[in-house]
Amino acid sequence: MTTTYLVFSLLILLLLIGSAYILIKRKREKNSPLEISTVEPEVELPLTPMEEVKTLIEVDADPKPFIIEQKRLENYESSIKISLKTEQKIVKQLVEFENKKDFLKKEISLNYLAEKFGTNTKYLSEIIRTQRQQTFNNYLNELRIQYLLSEFNHRPALLTKKISEIADKIGFASHSAFSTIFTQMVGESPSSYIKKLKQE
Repeated sequence: MTTTYLVFSLLILLLLIGSAYILIKRKREKNSPLEISTVEPEVELPLTPMEEVKTLIEVDADPKPFIIEQKRLENYESSIKISLKTEQKIVKQLVEFENKKDFLKKEISLNYLAEKFGTNTKYLSEIIRTQRQQTFNNYLNELRIQYLLSEFNHRPALLTKKISEIADKIGFASHSAFSTIFTQMVGESPSSYIKKLKQE
């Protein structure tokens, strides 16, 4: 009877120790400063009205200082771990991409940019999501539209161009795609917006 009791007590003790070990391990992994959330398949997020959008680029502006913000999604299990060095490298490349206005090139895509940066699409997409709070497509479209609005103010001659020419100039593959994105972001069609500017 005594032996059975001792064995039973020992099993309970081992079970408690094992549970405590697992809980501590999970807590440490959760709080790891290098853990990044797994990226879900690219899903379009609602576009933000232009007046609420933070300007990402200014014409003739000096290069932005390289500042990496450490942002992590909490309570989110992840199988992807991006080292701080790799994250800093990709963010620096994004800043250069913005300042050089490479987003105006038609061939820009998530795959193209990841290859150019020497990384993979999951890393790049996740860093754009955490550092720019956007999906890749929304990020690219916003850069292009912001640039165009700035150009309208600095180059009035642009207002005389056809919508298709303007769309081509800032990297859109088609007139219709440009018009749709512009309307969603600005709140009115390109032709209506240009007409107002001409009247001012």
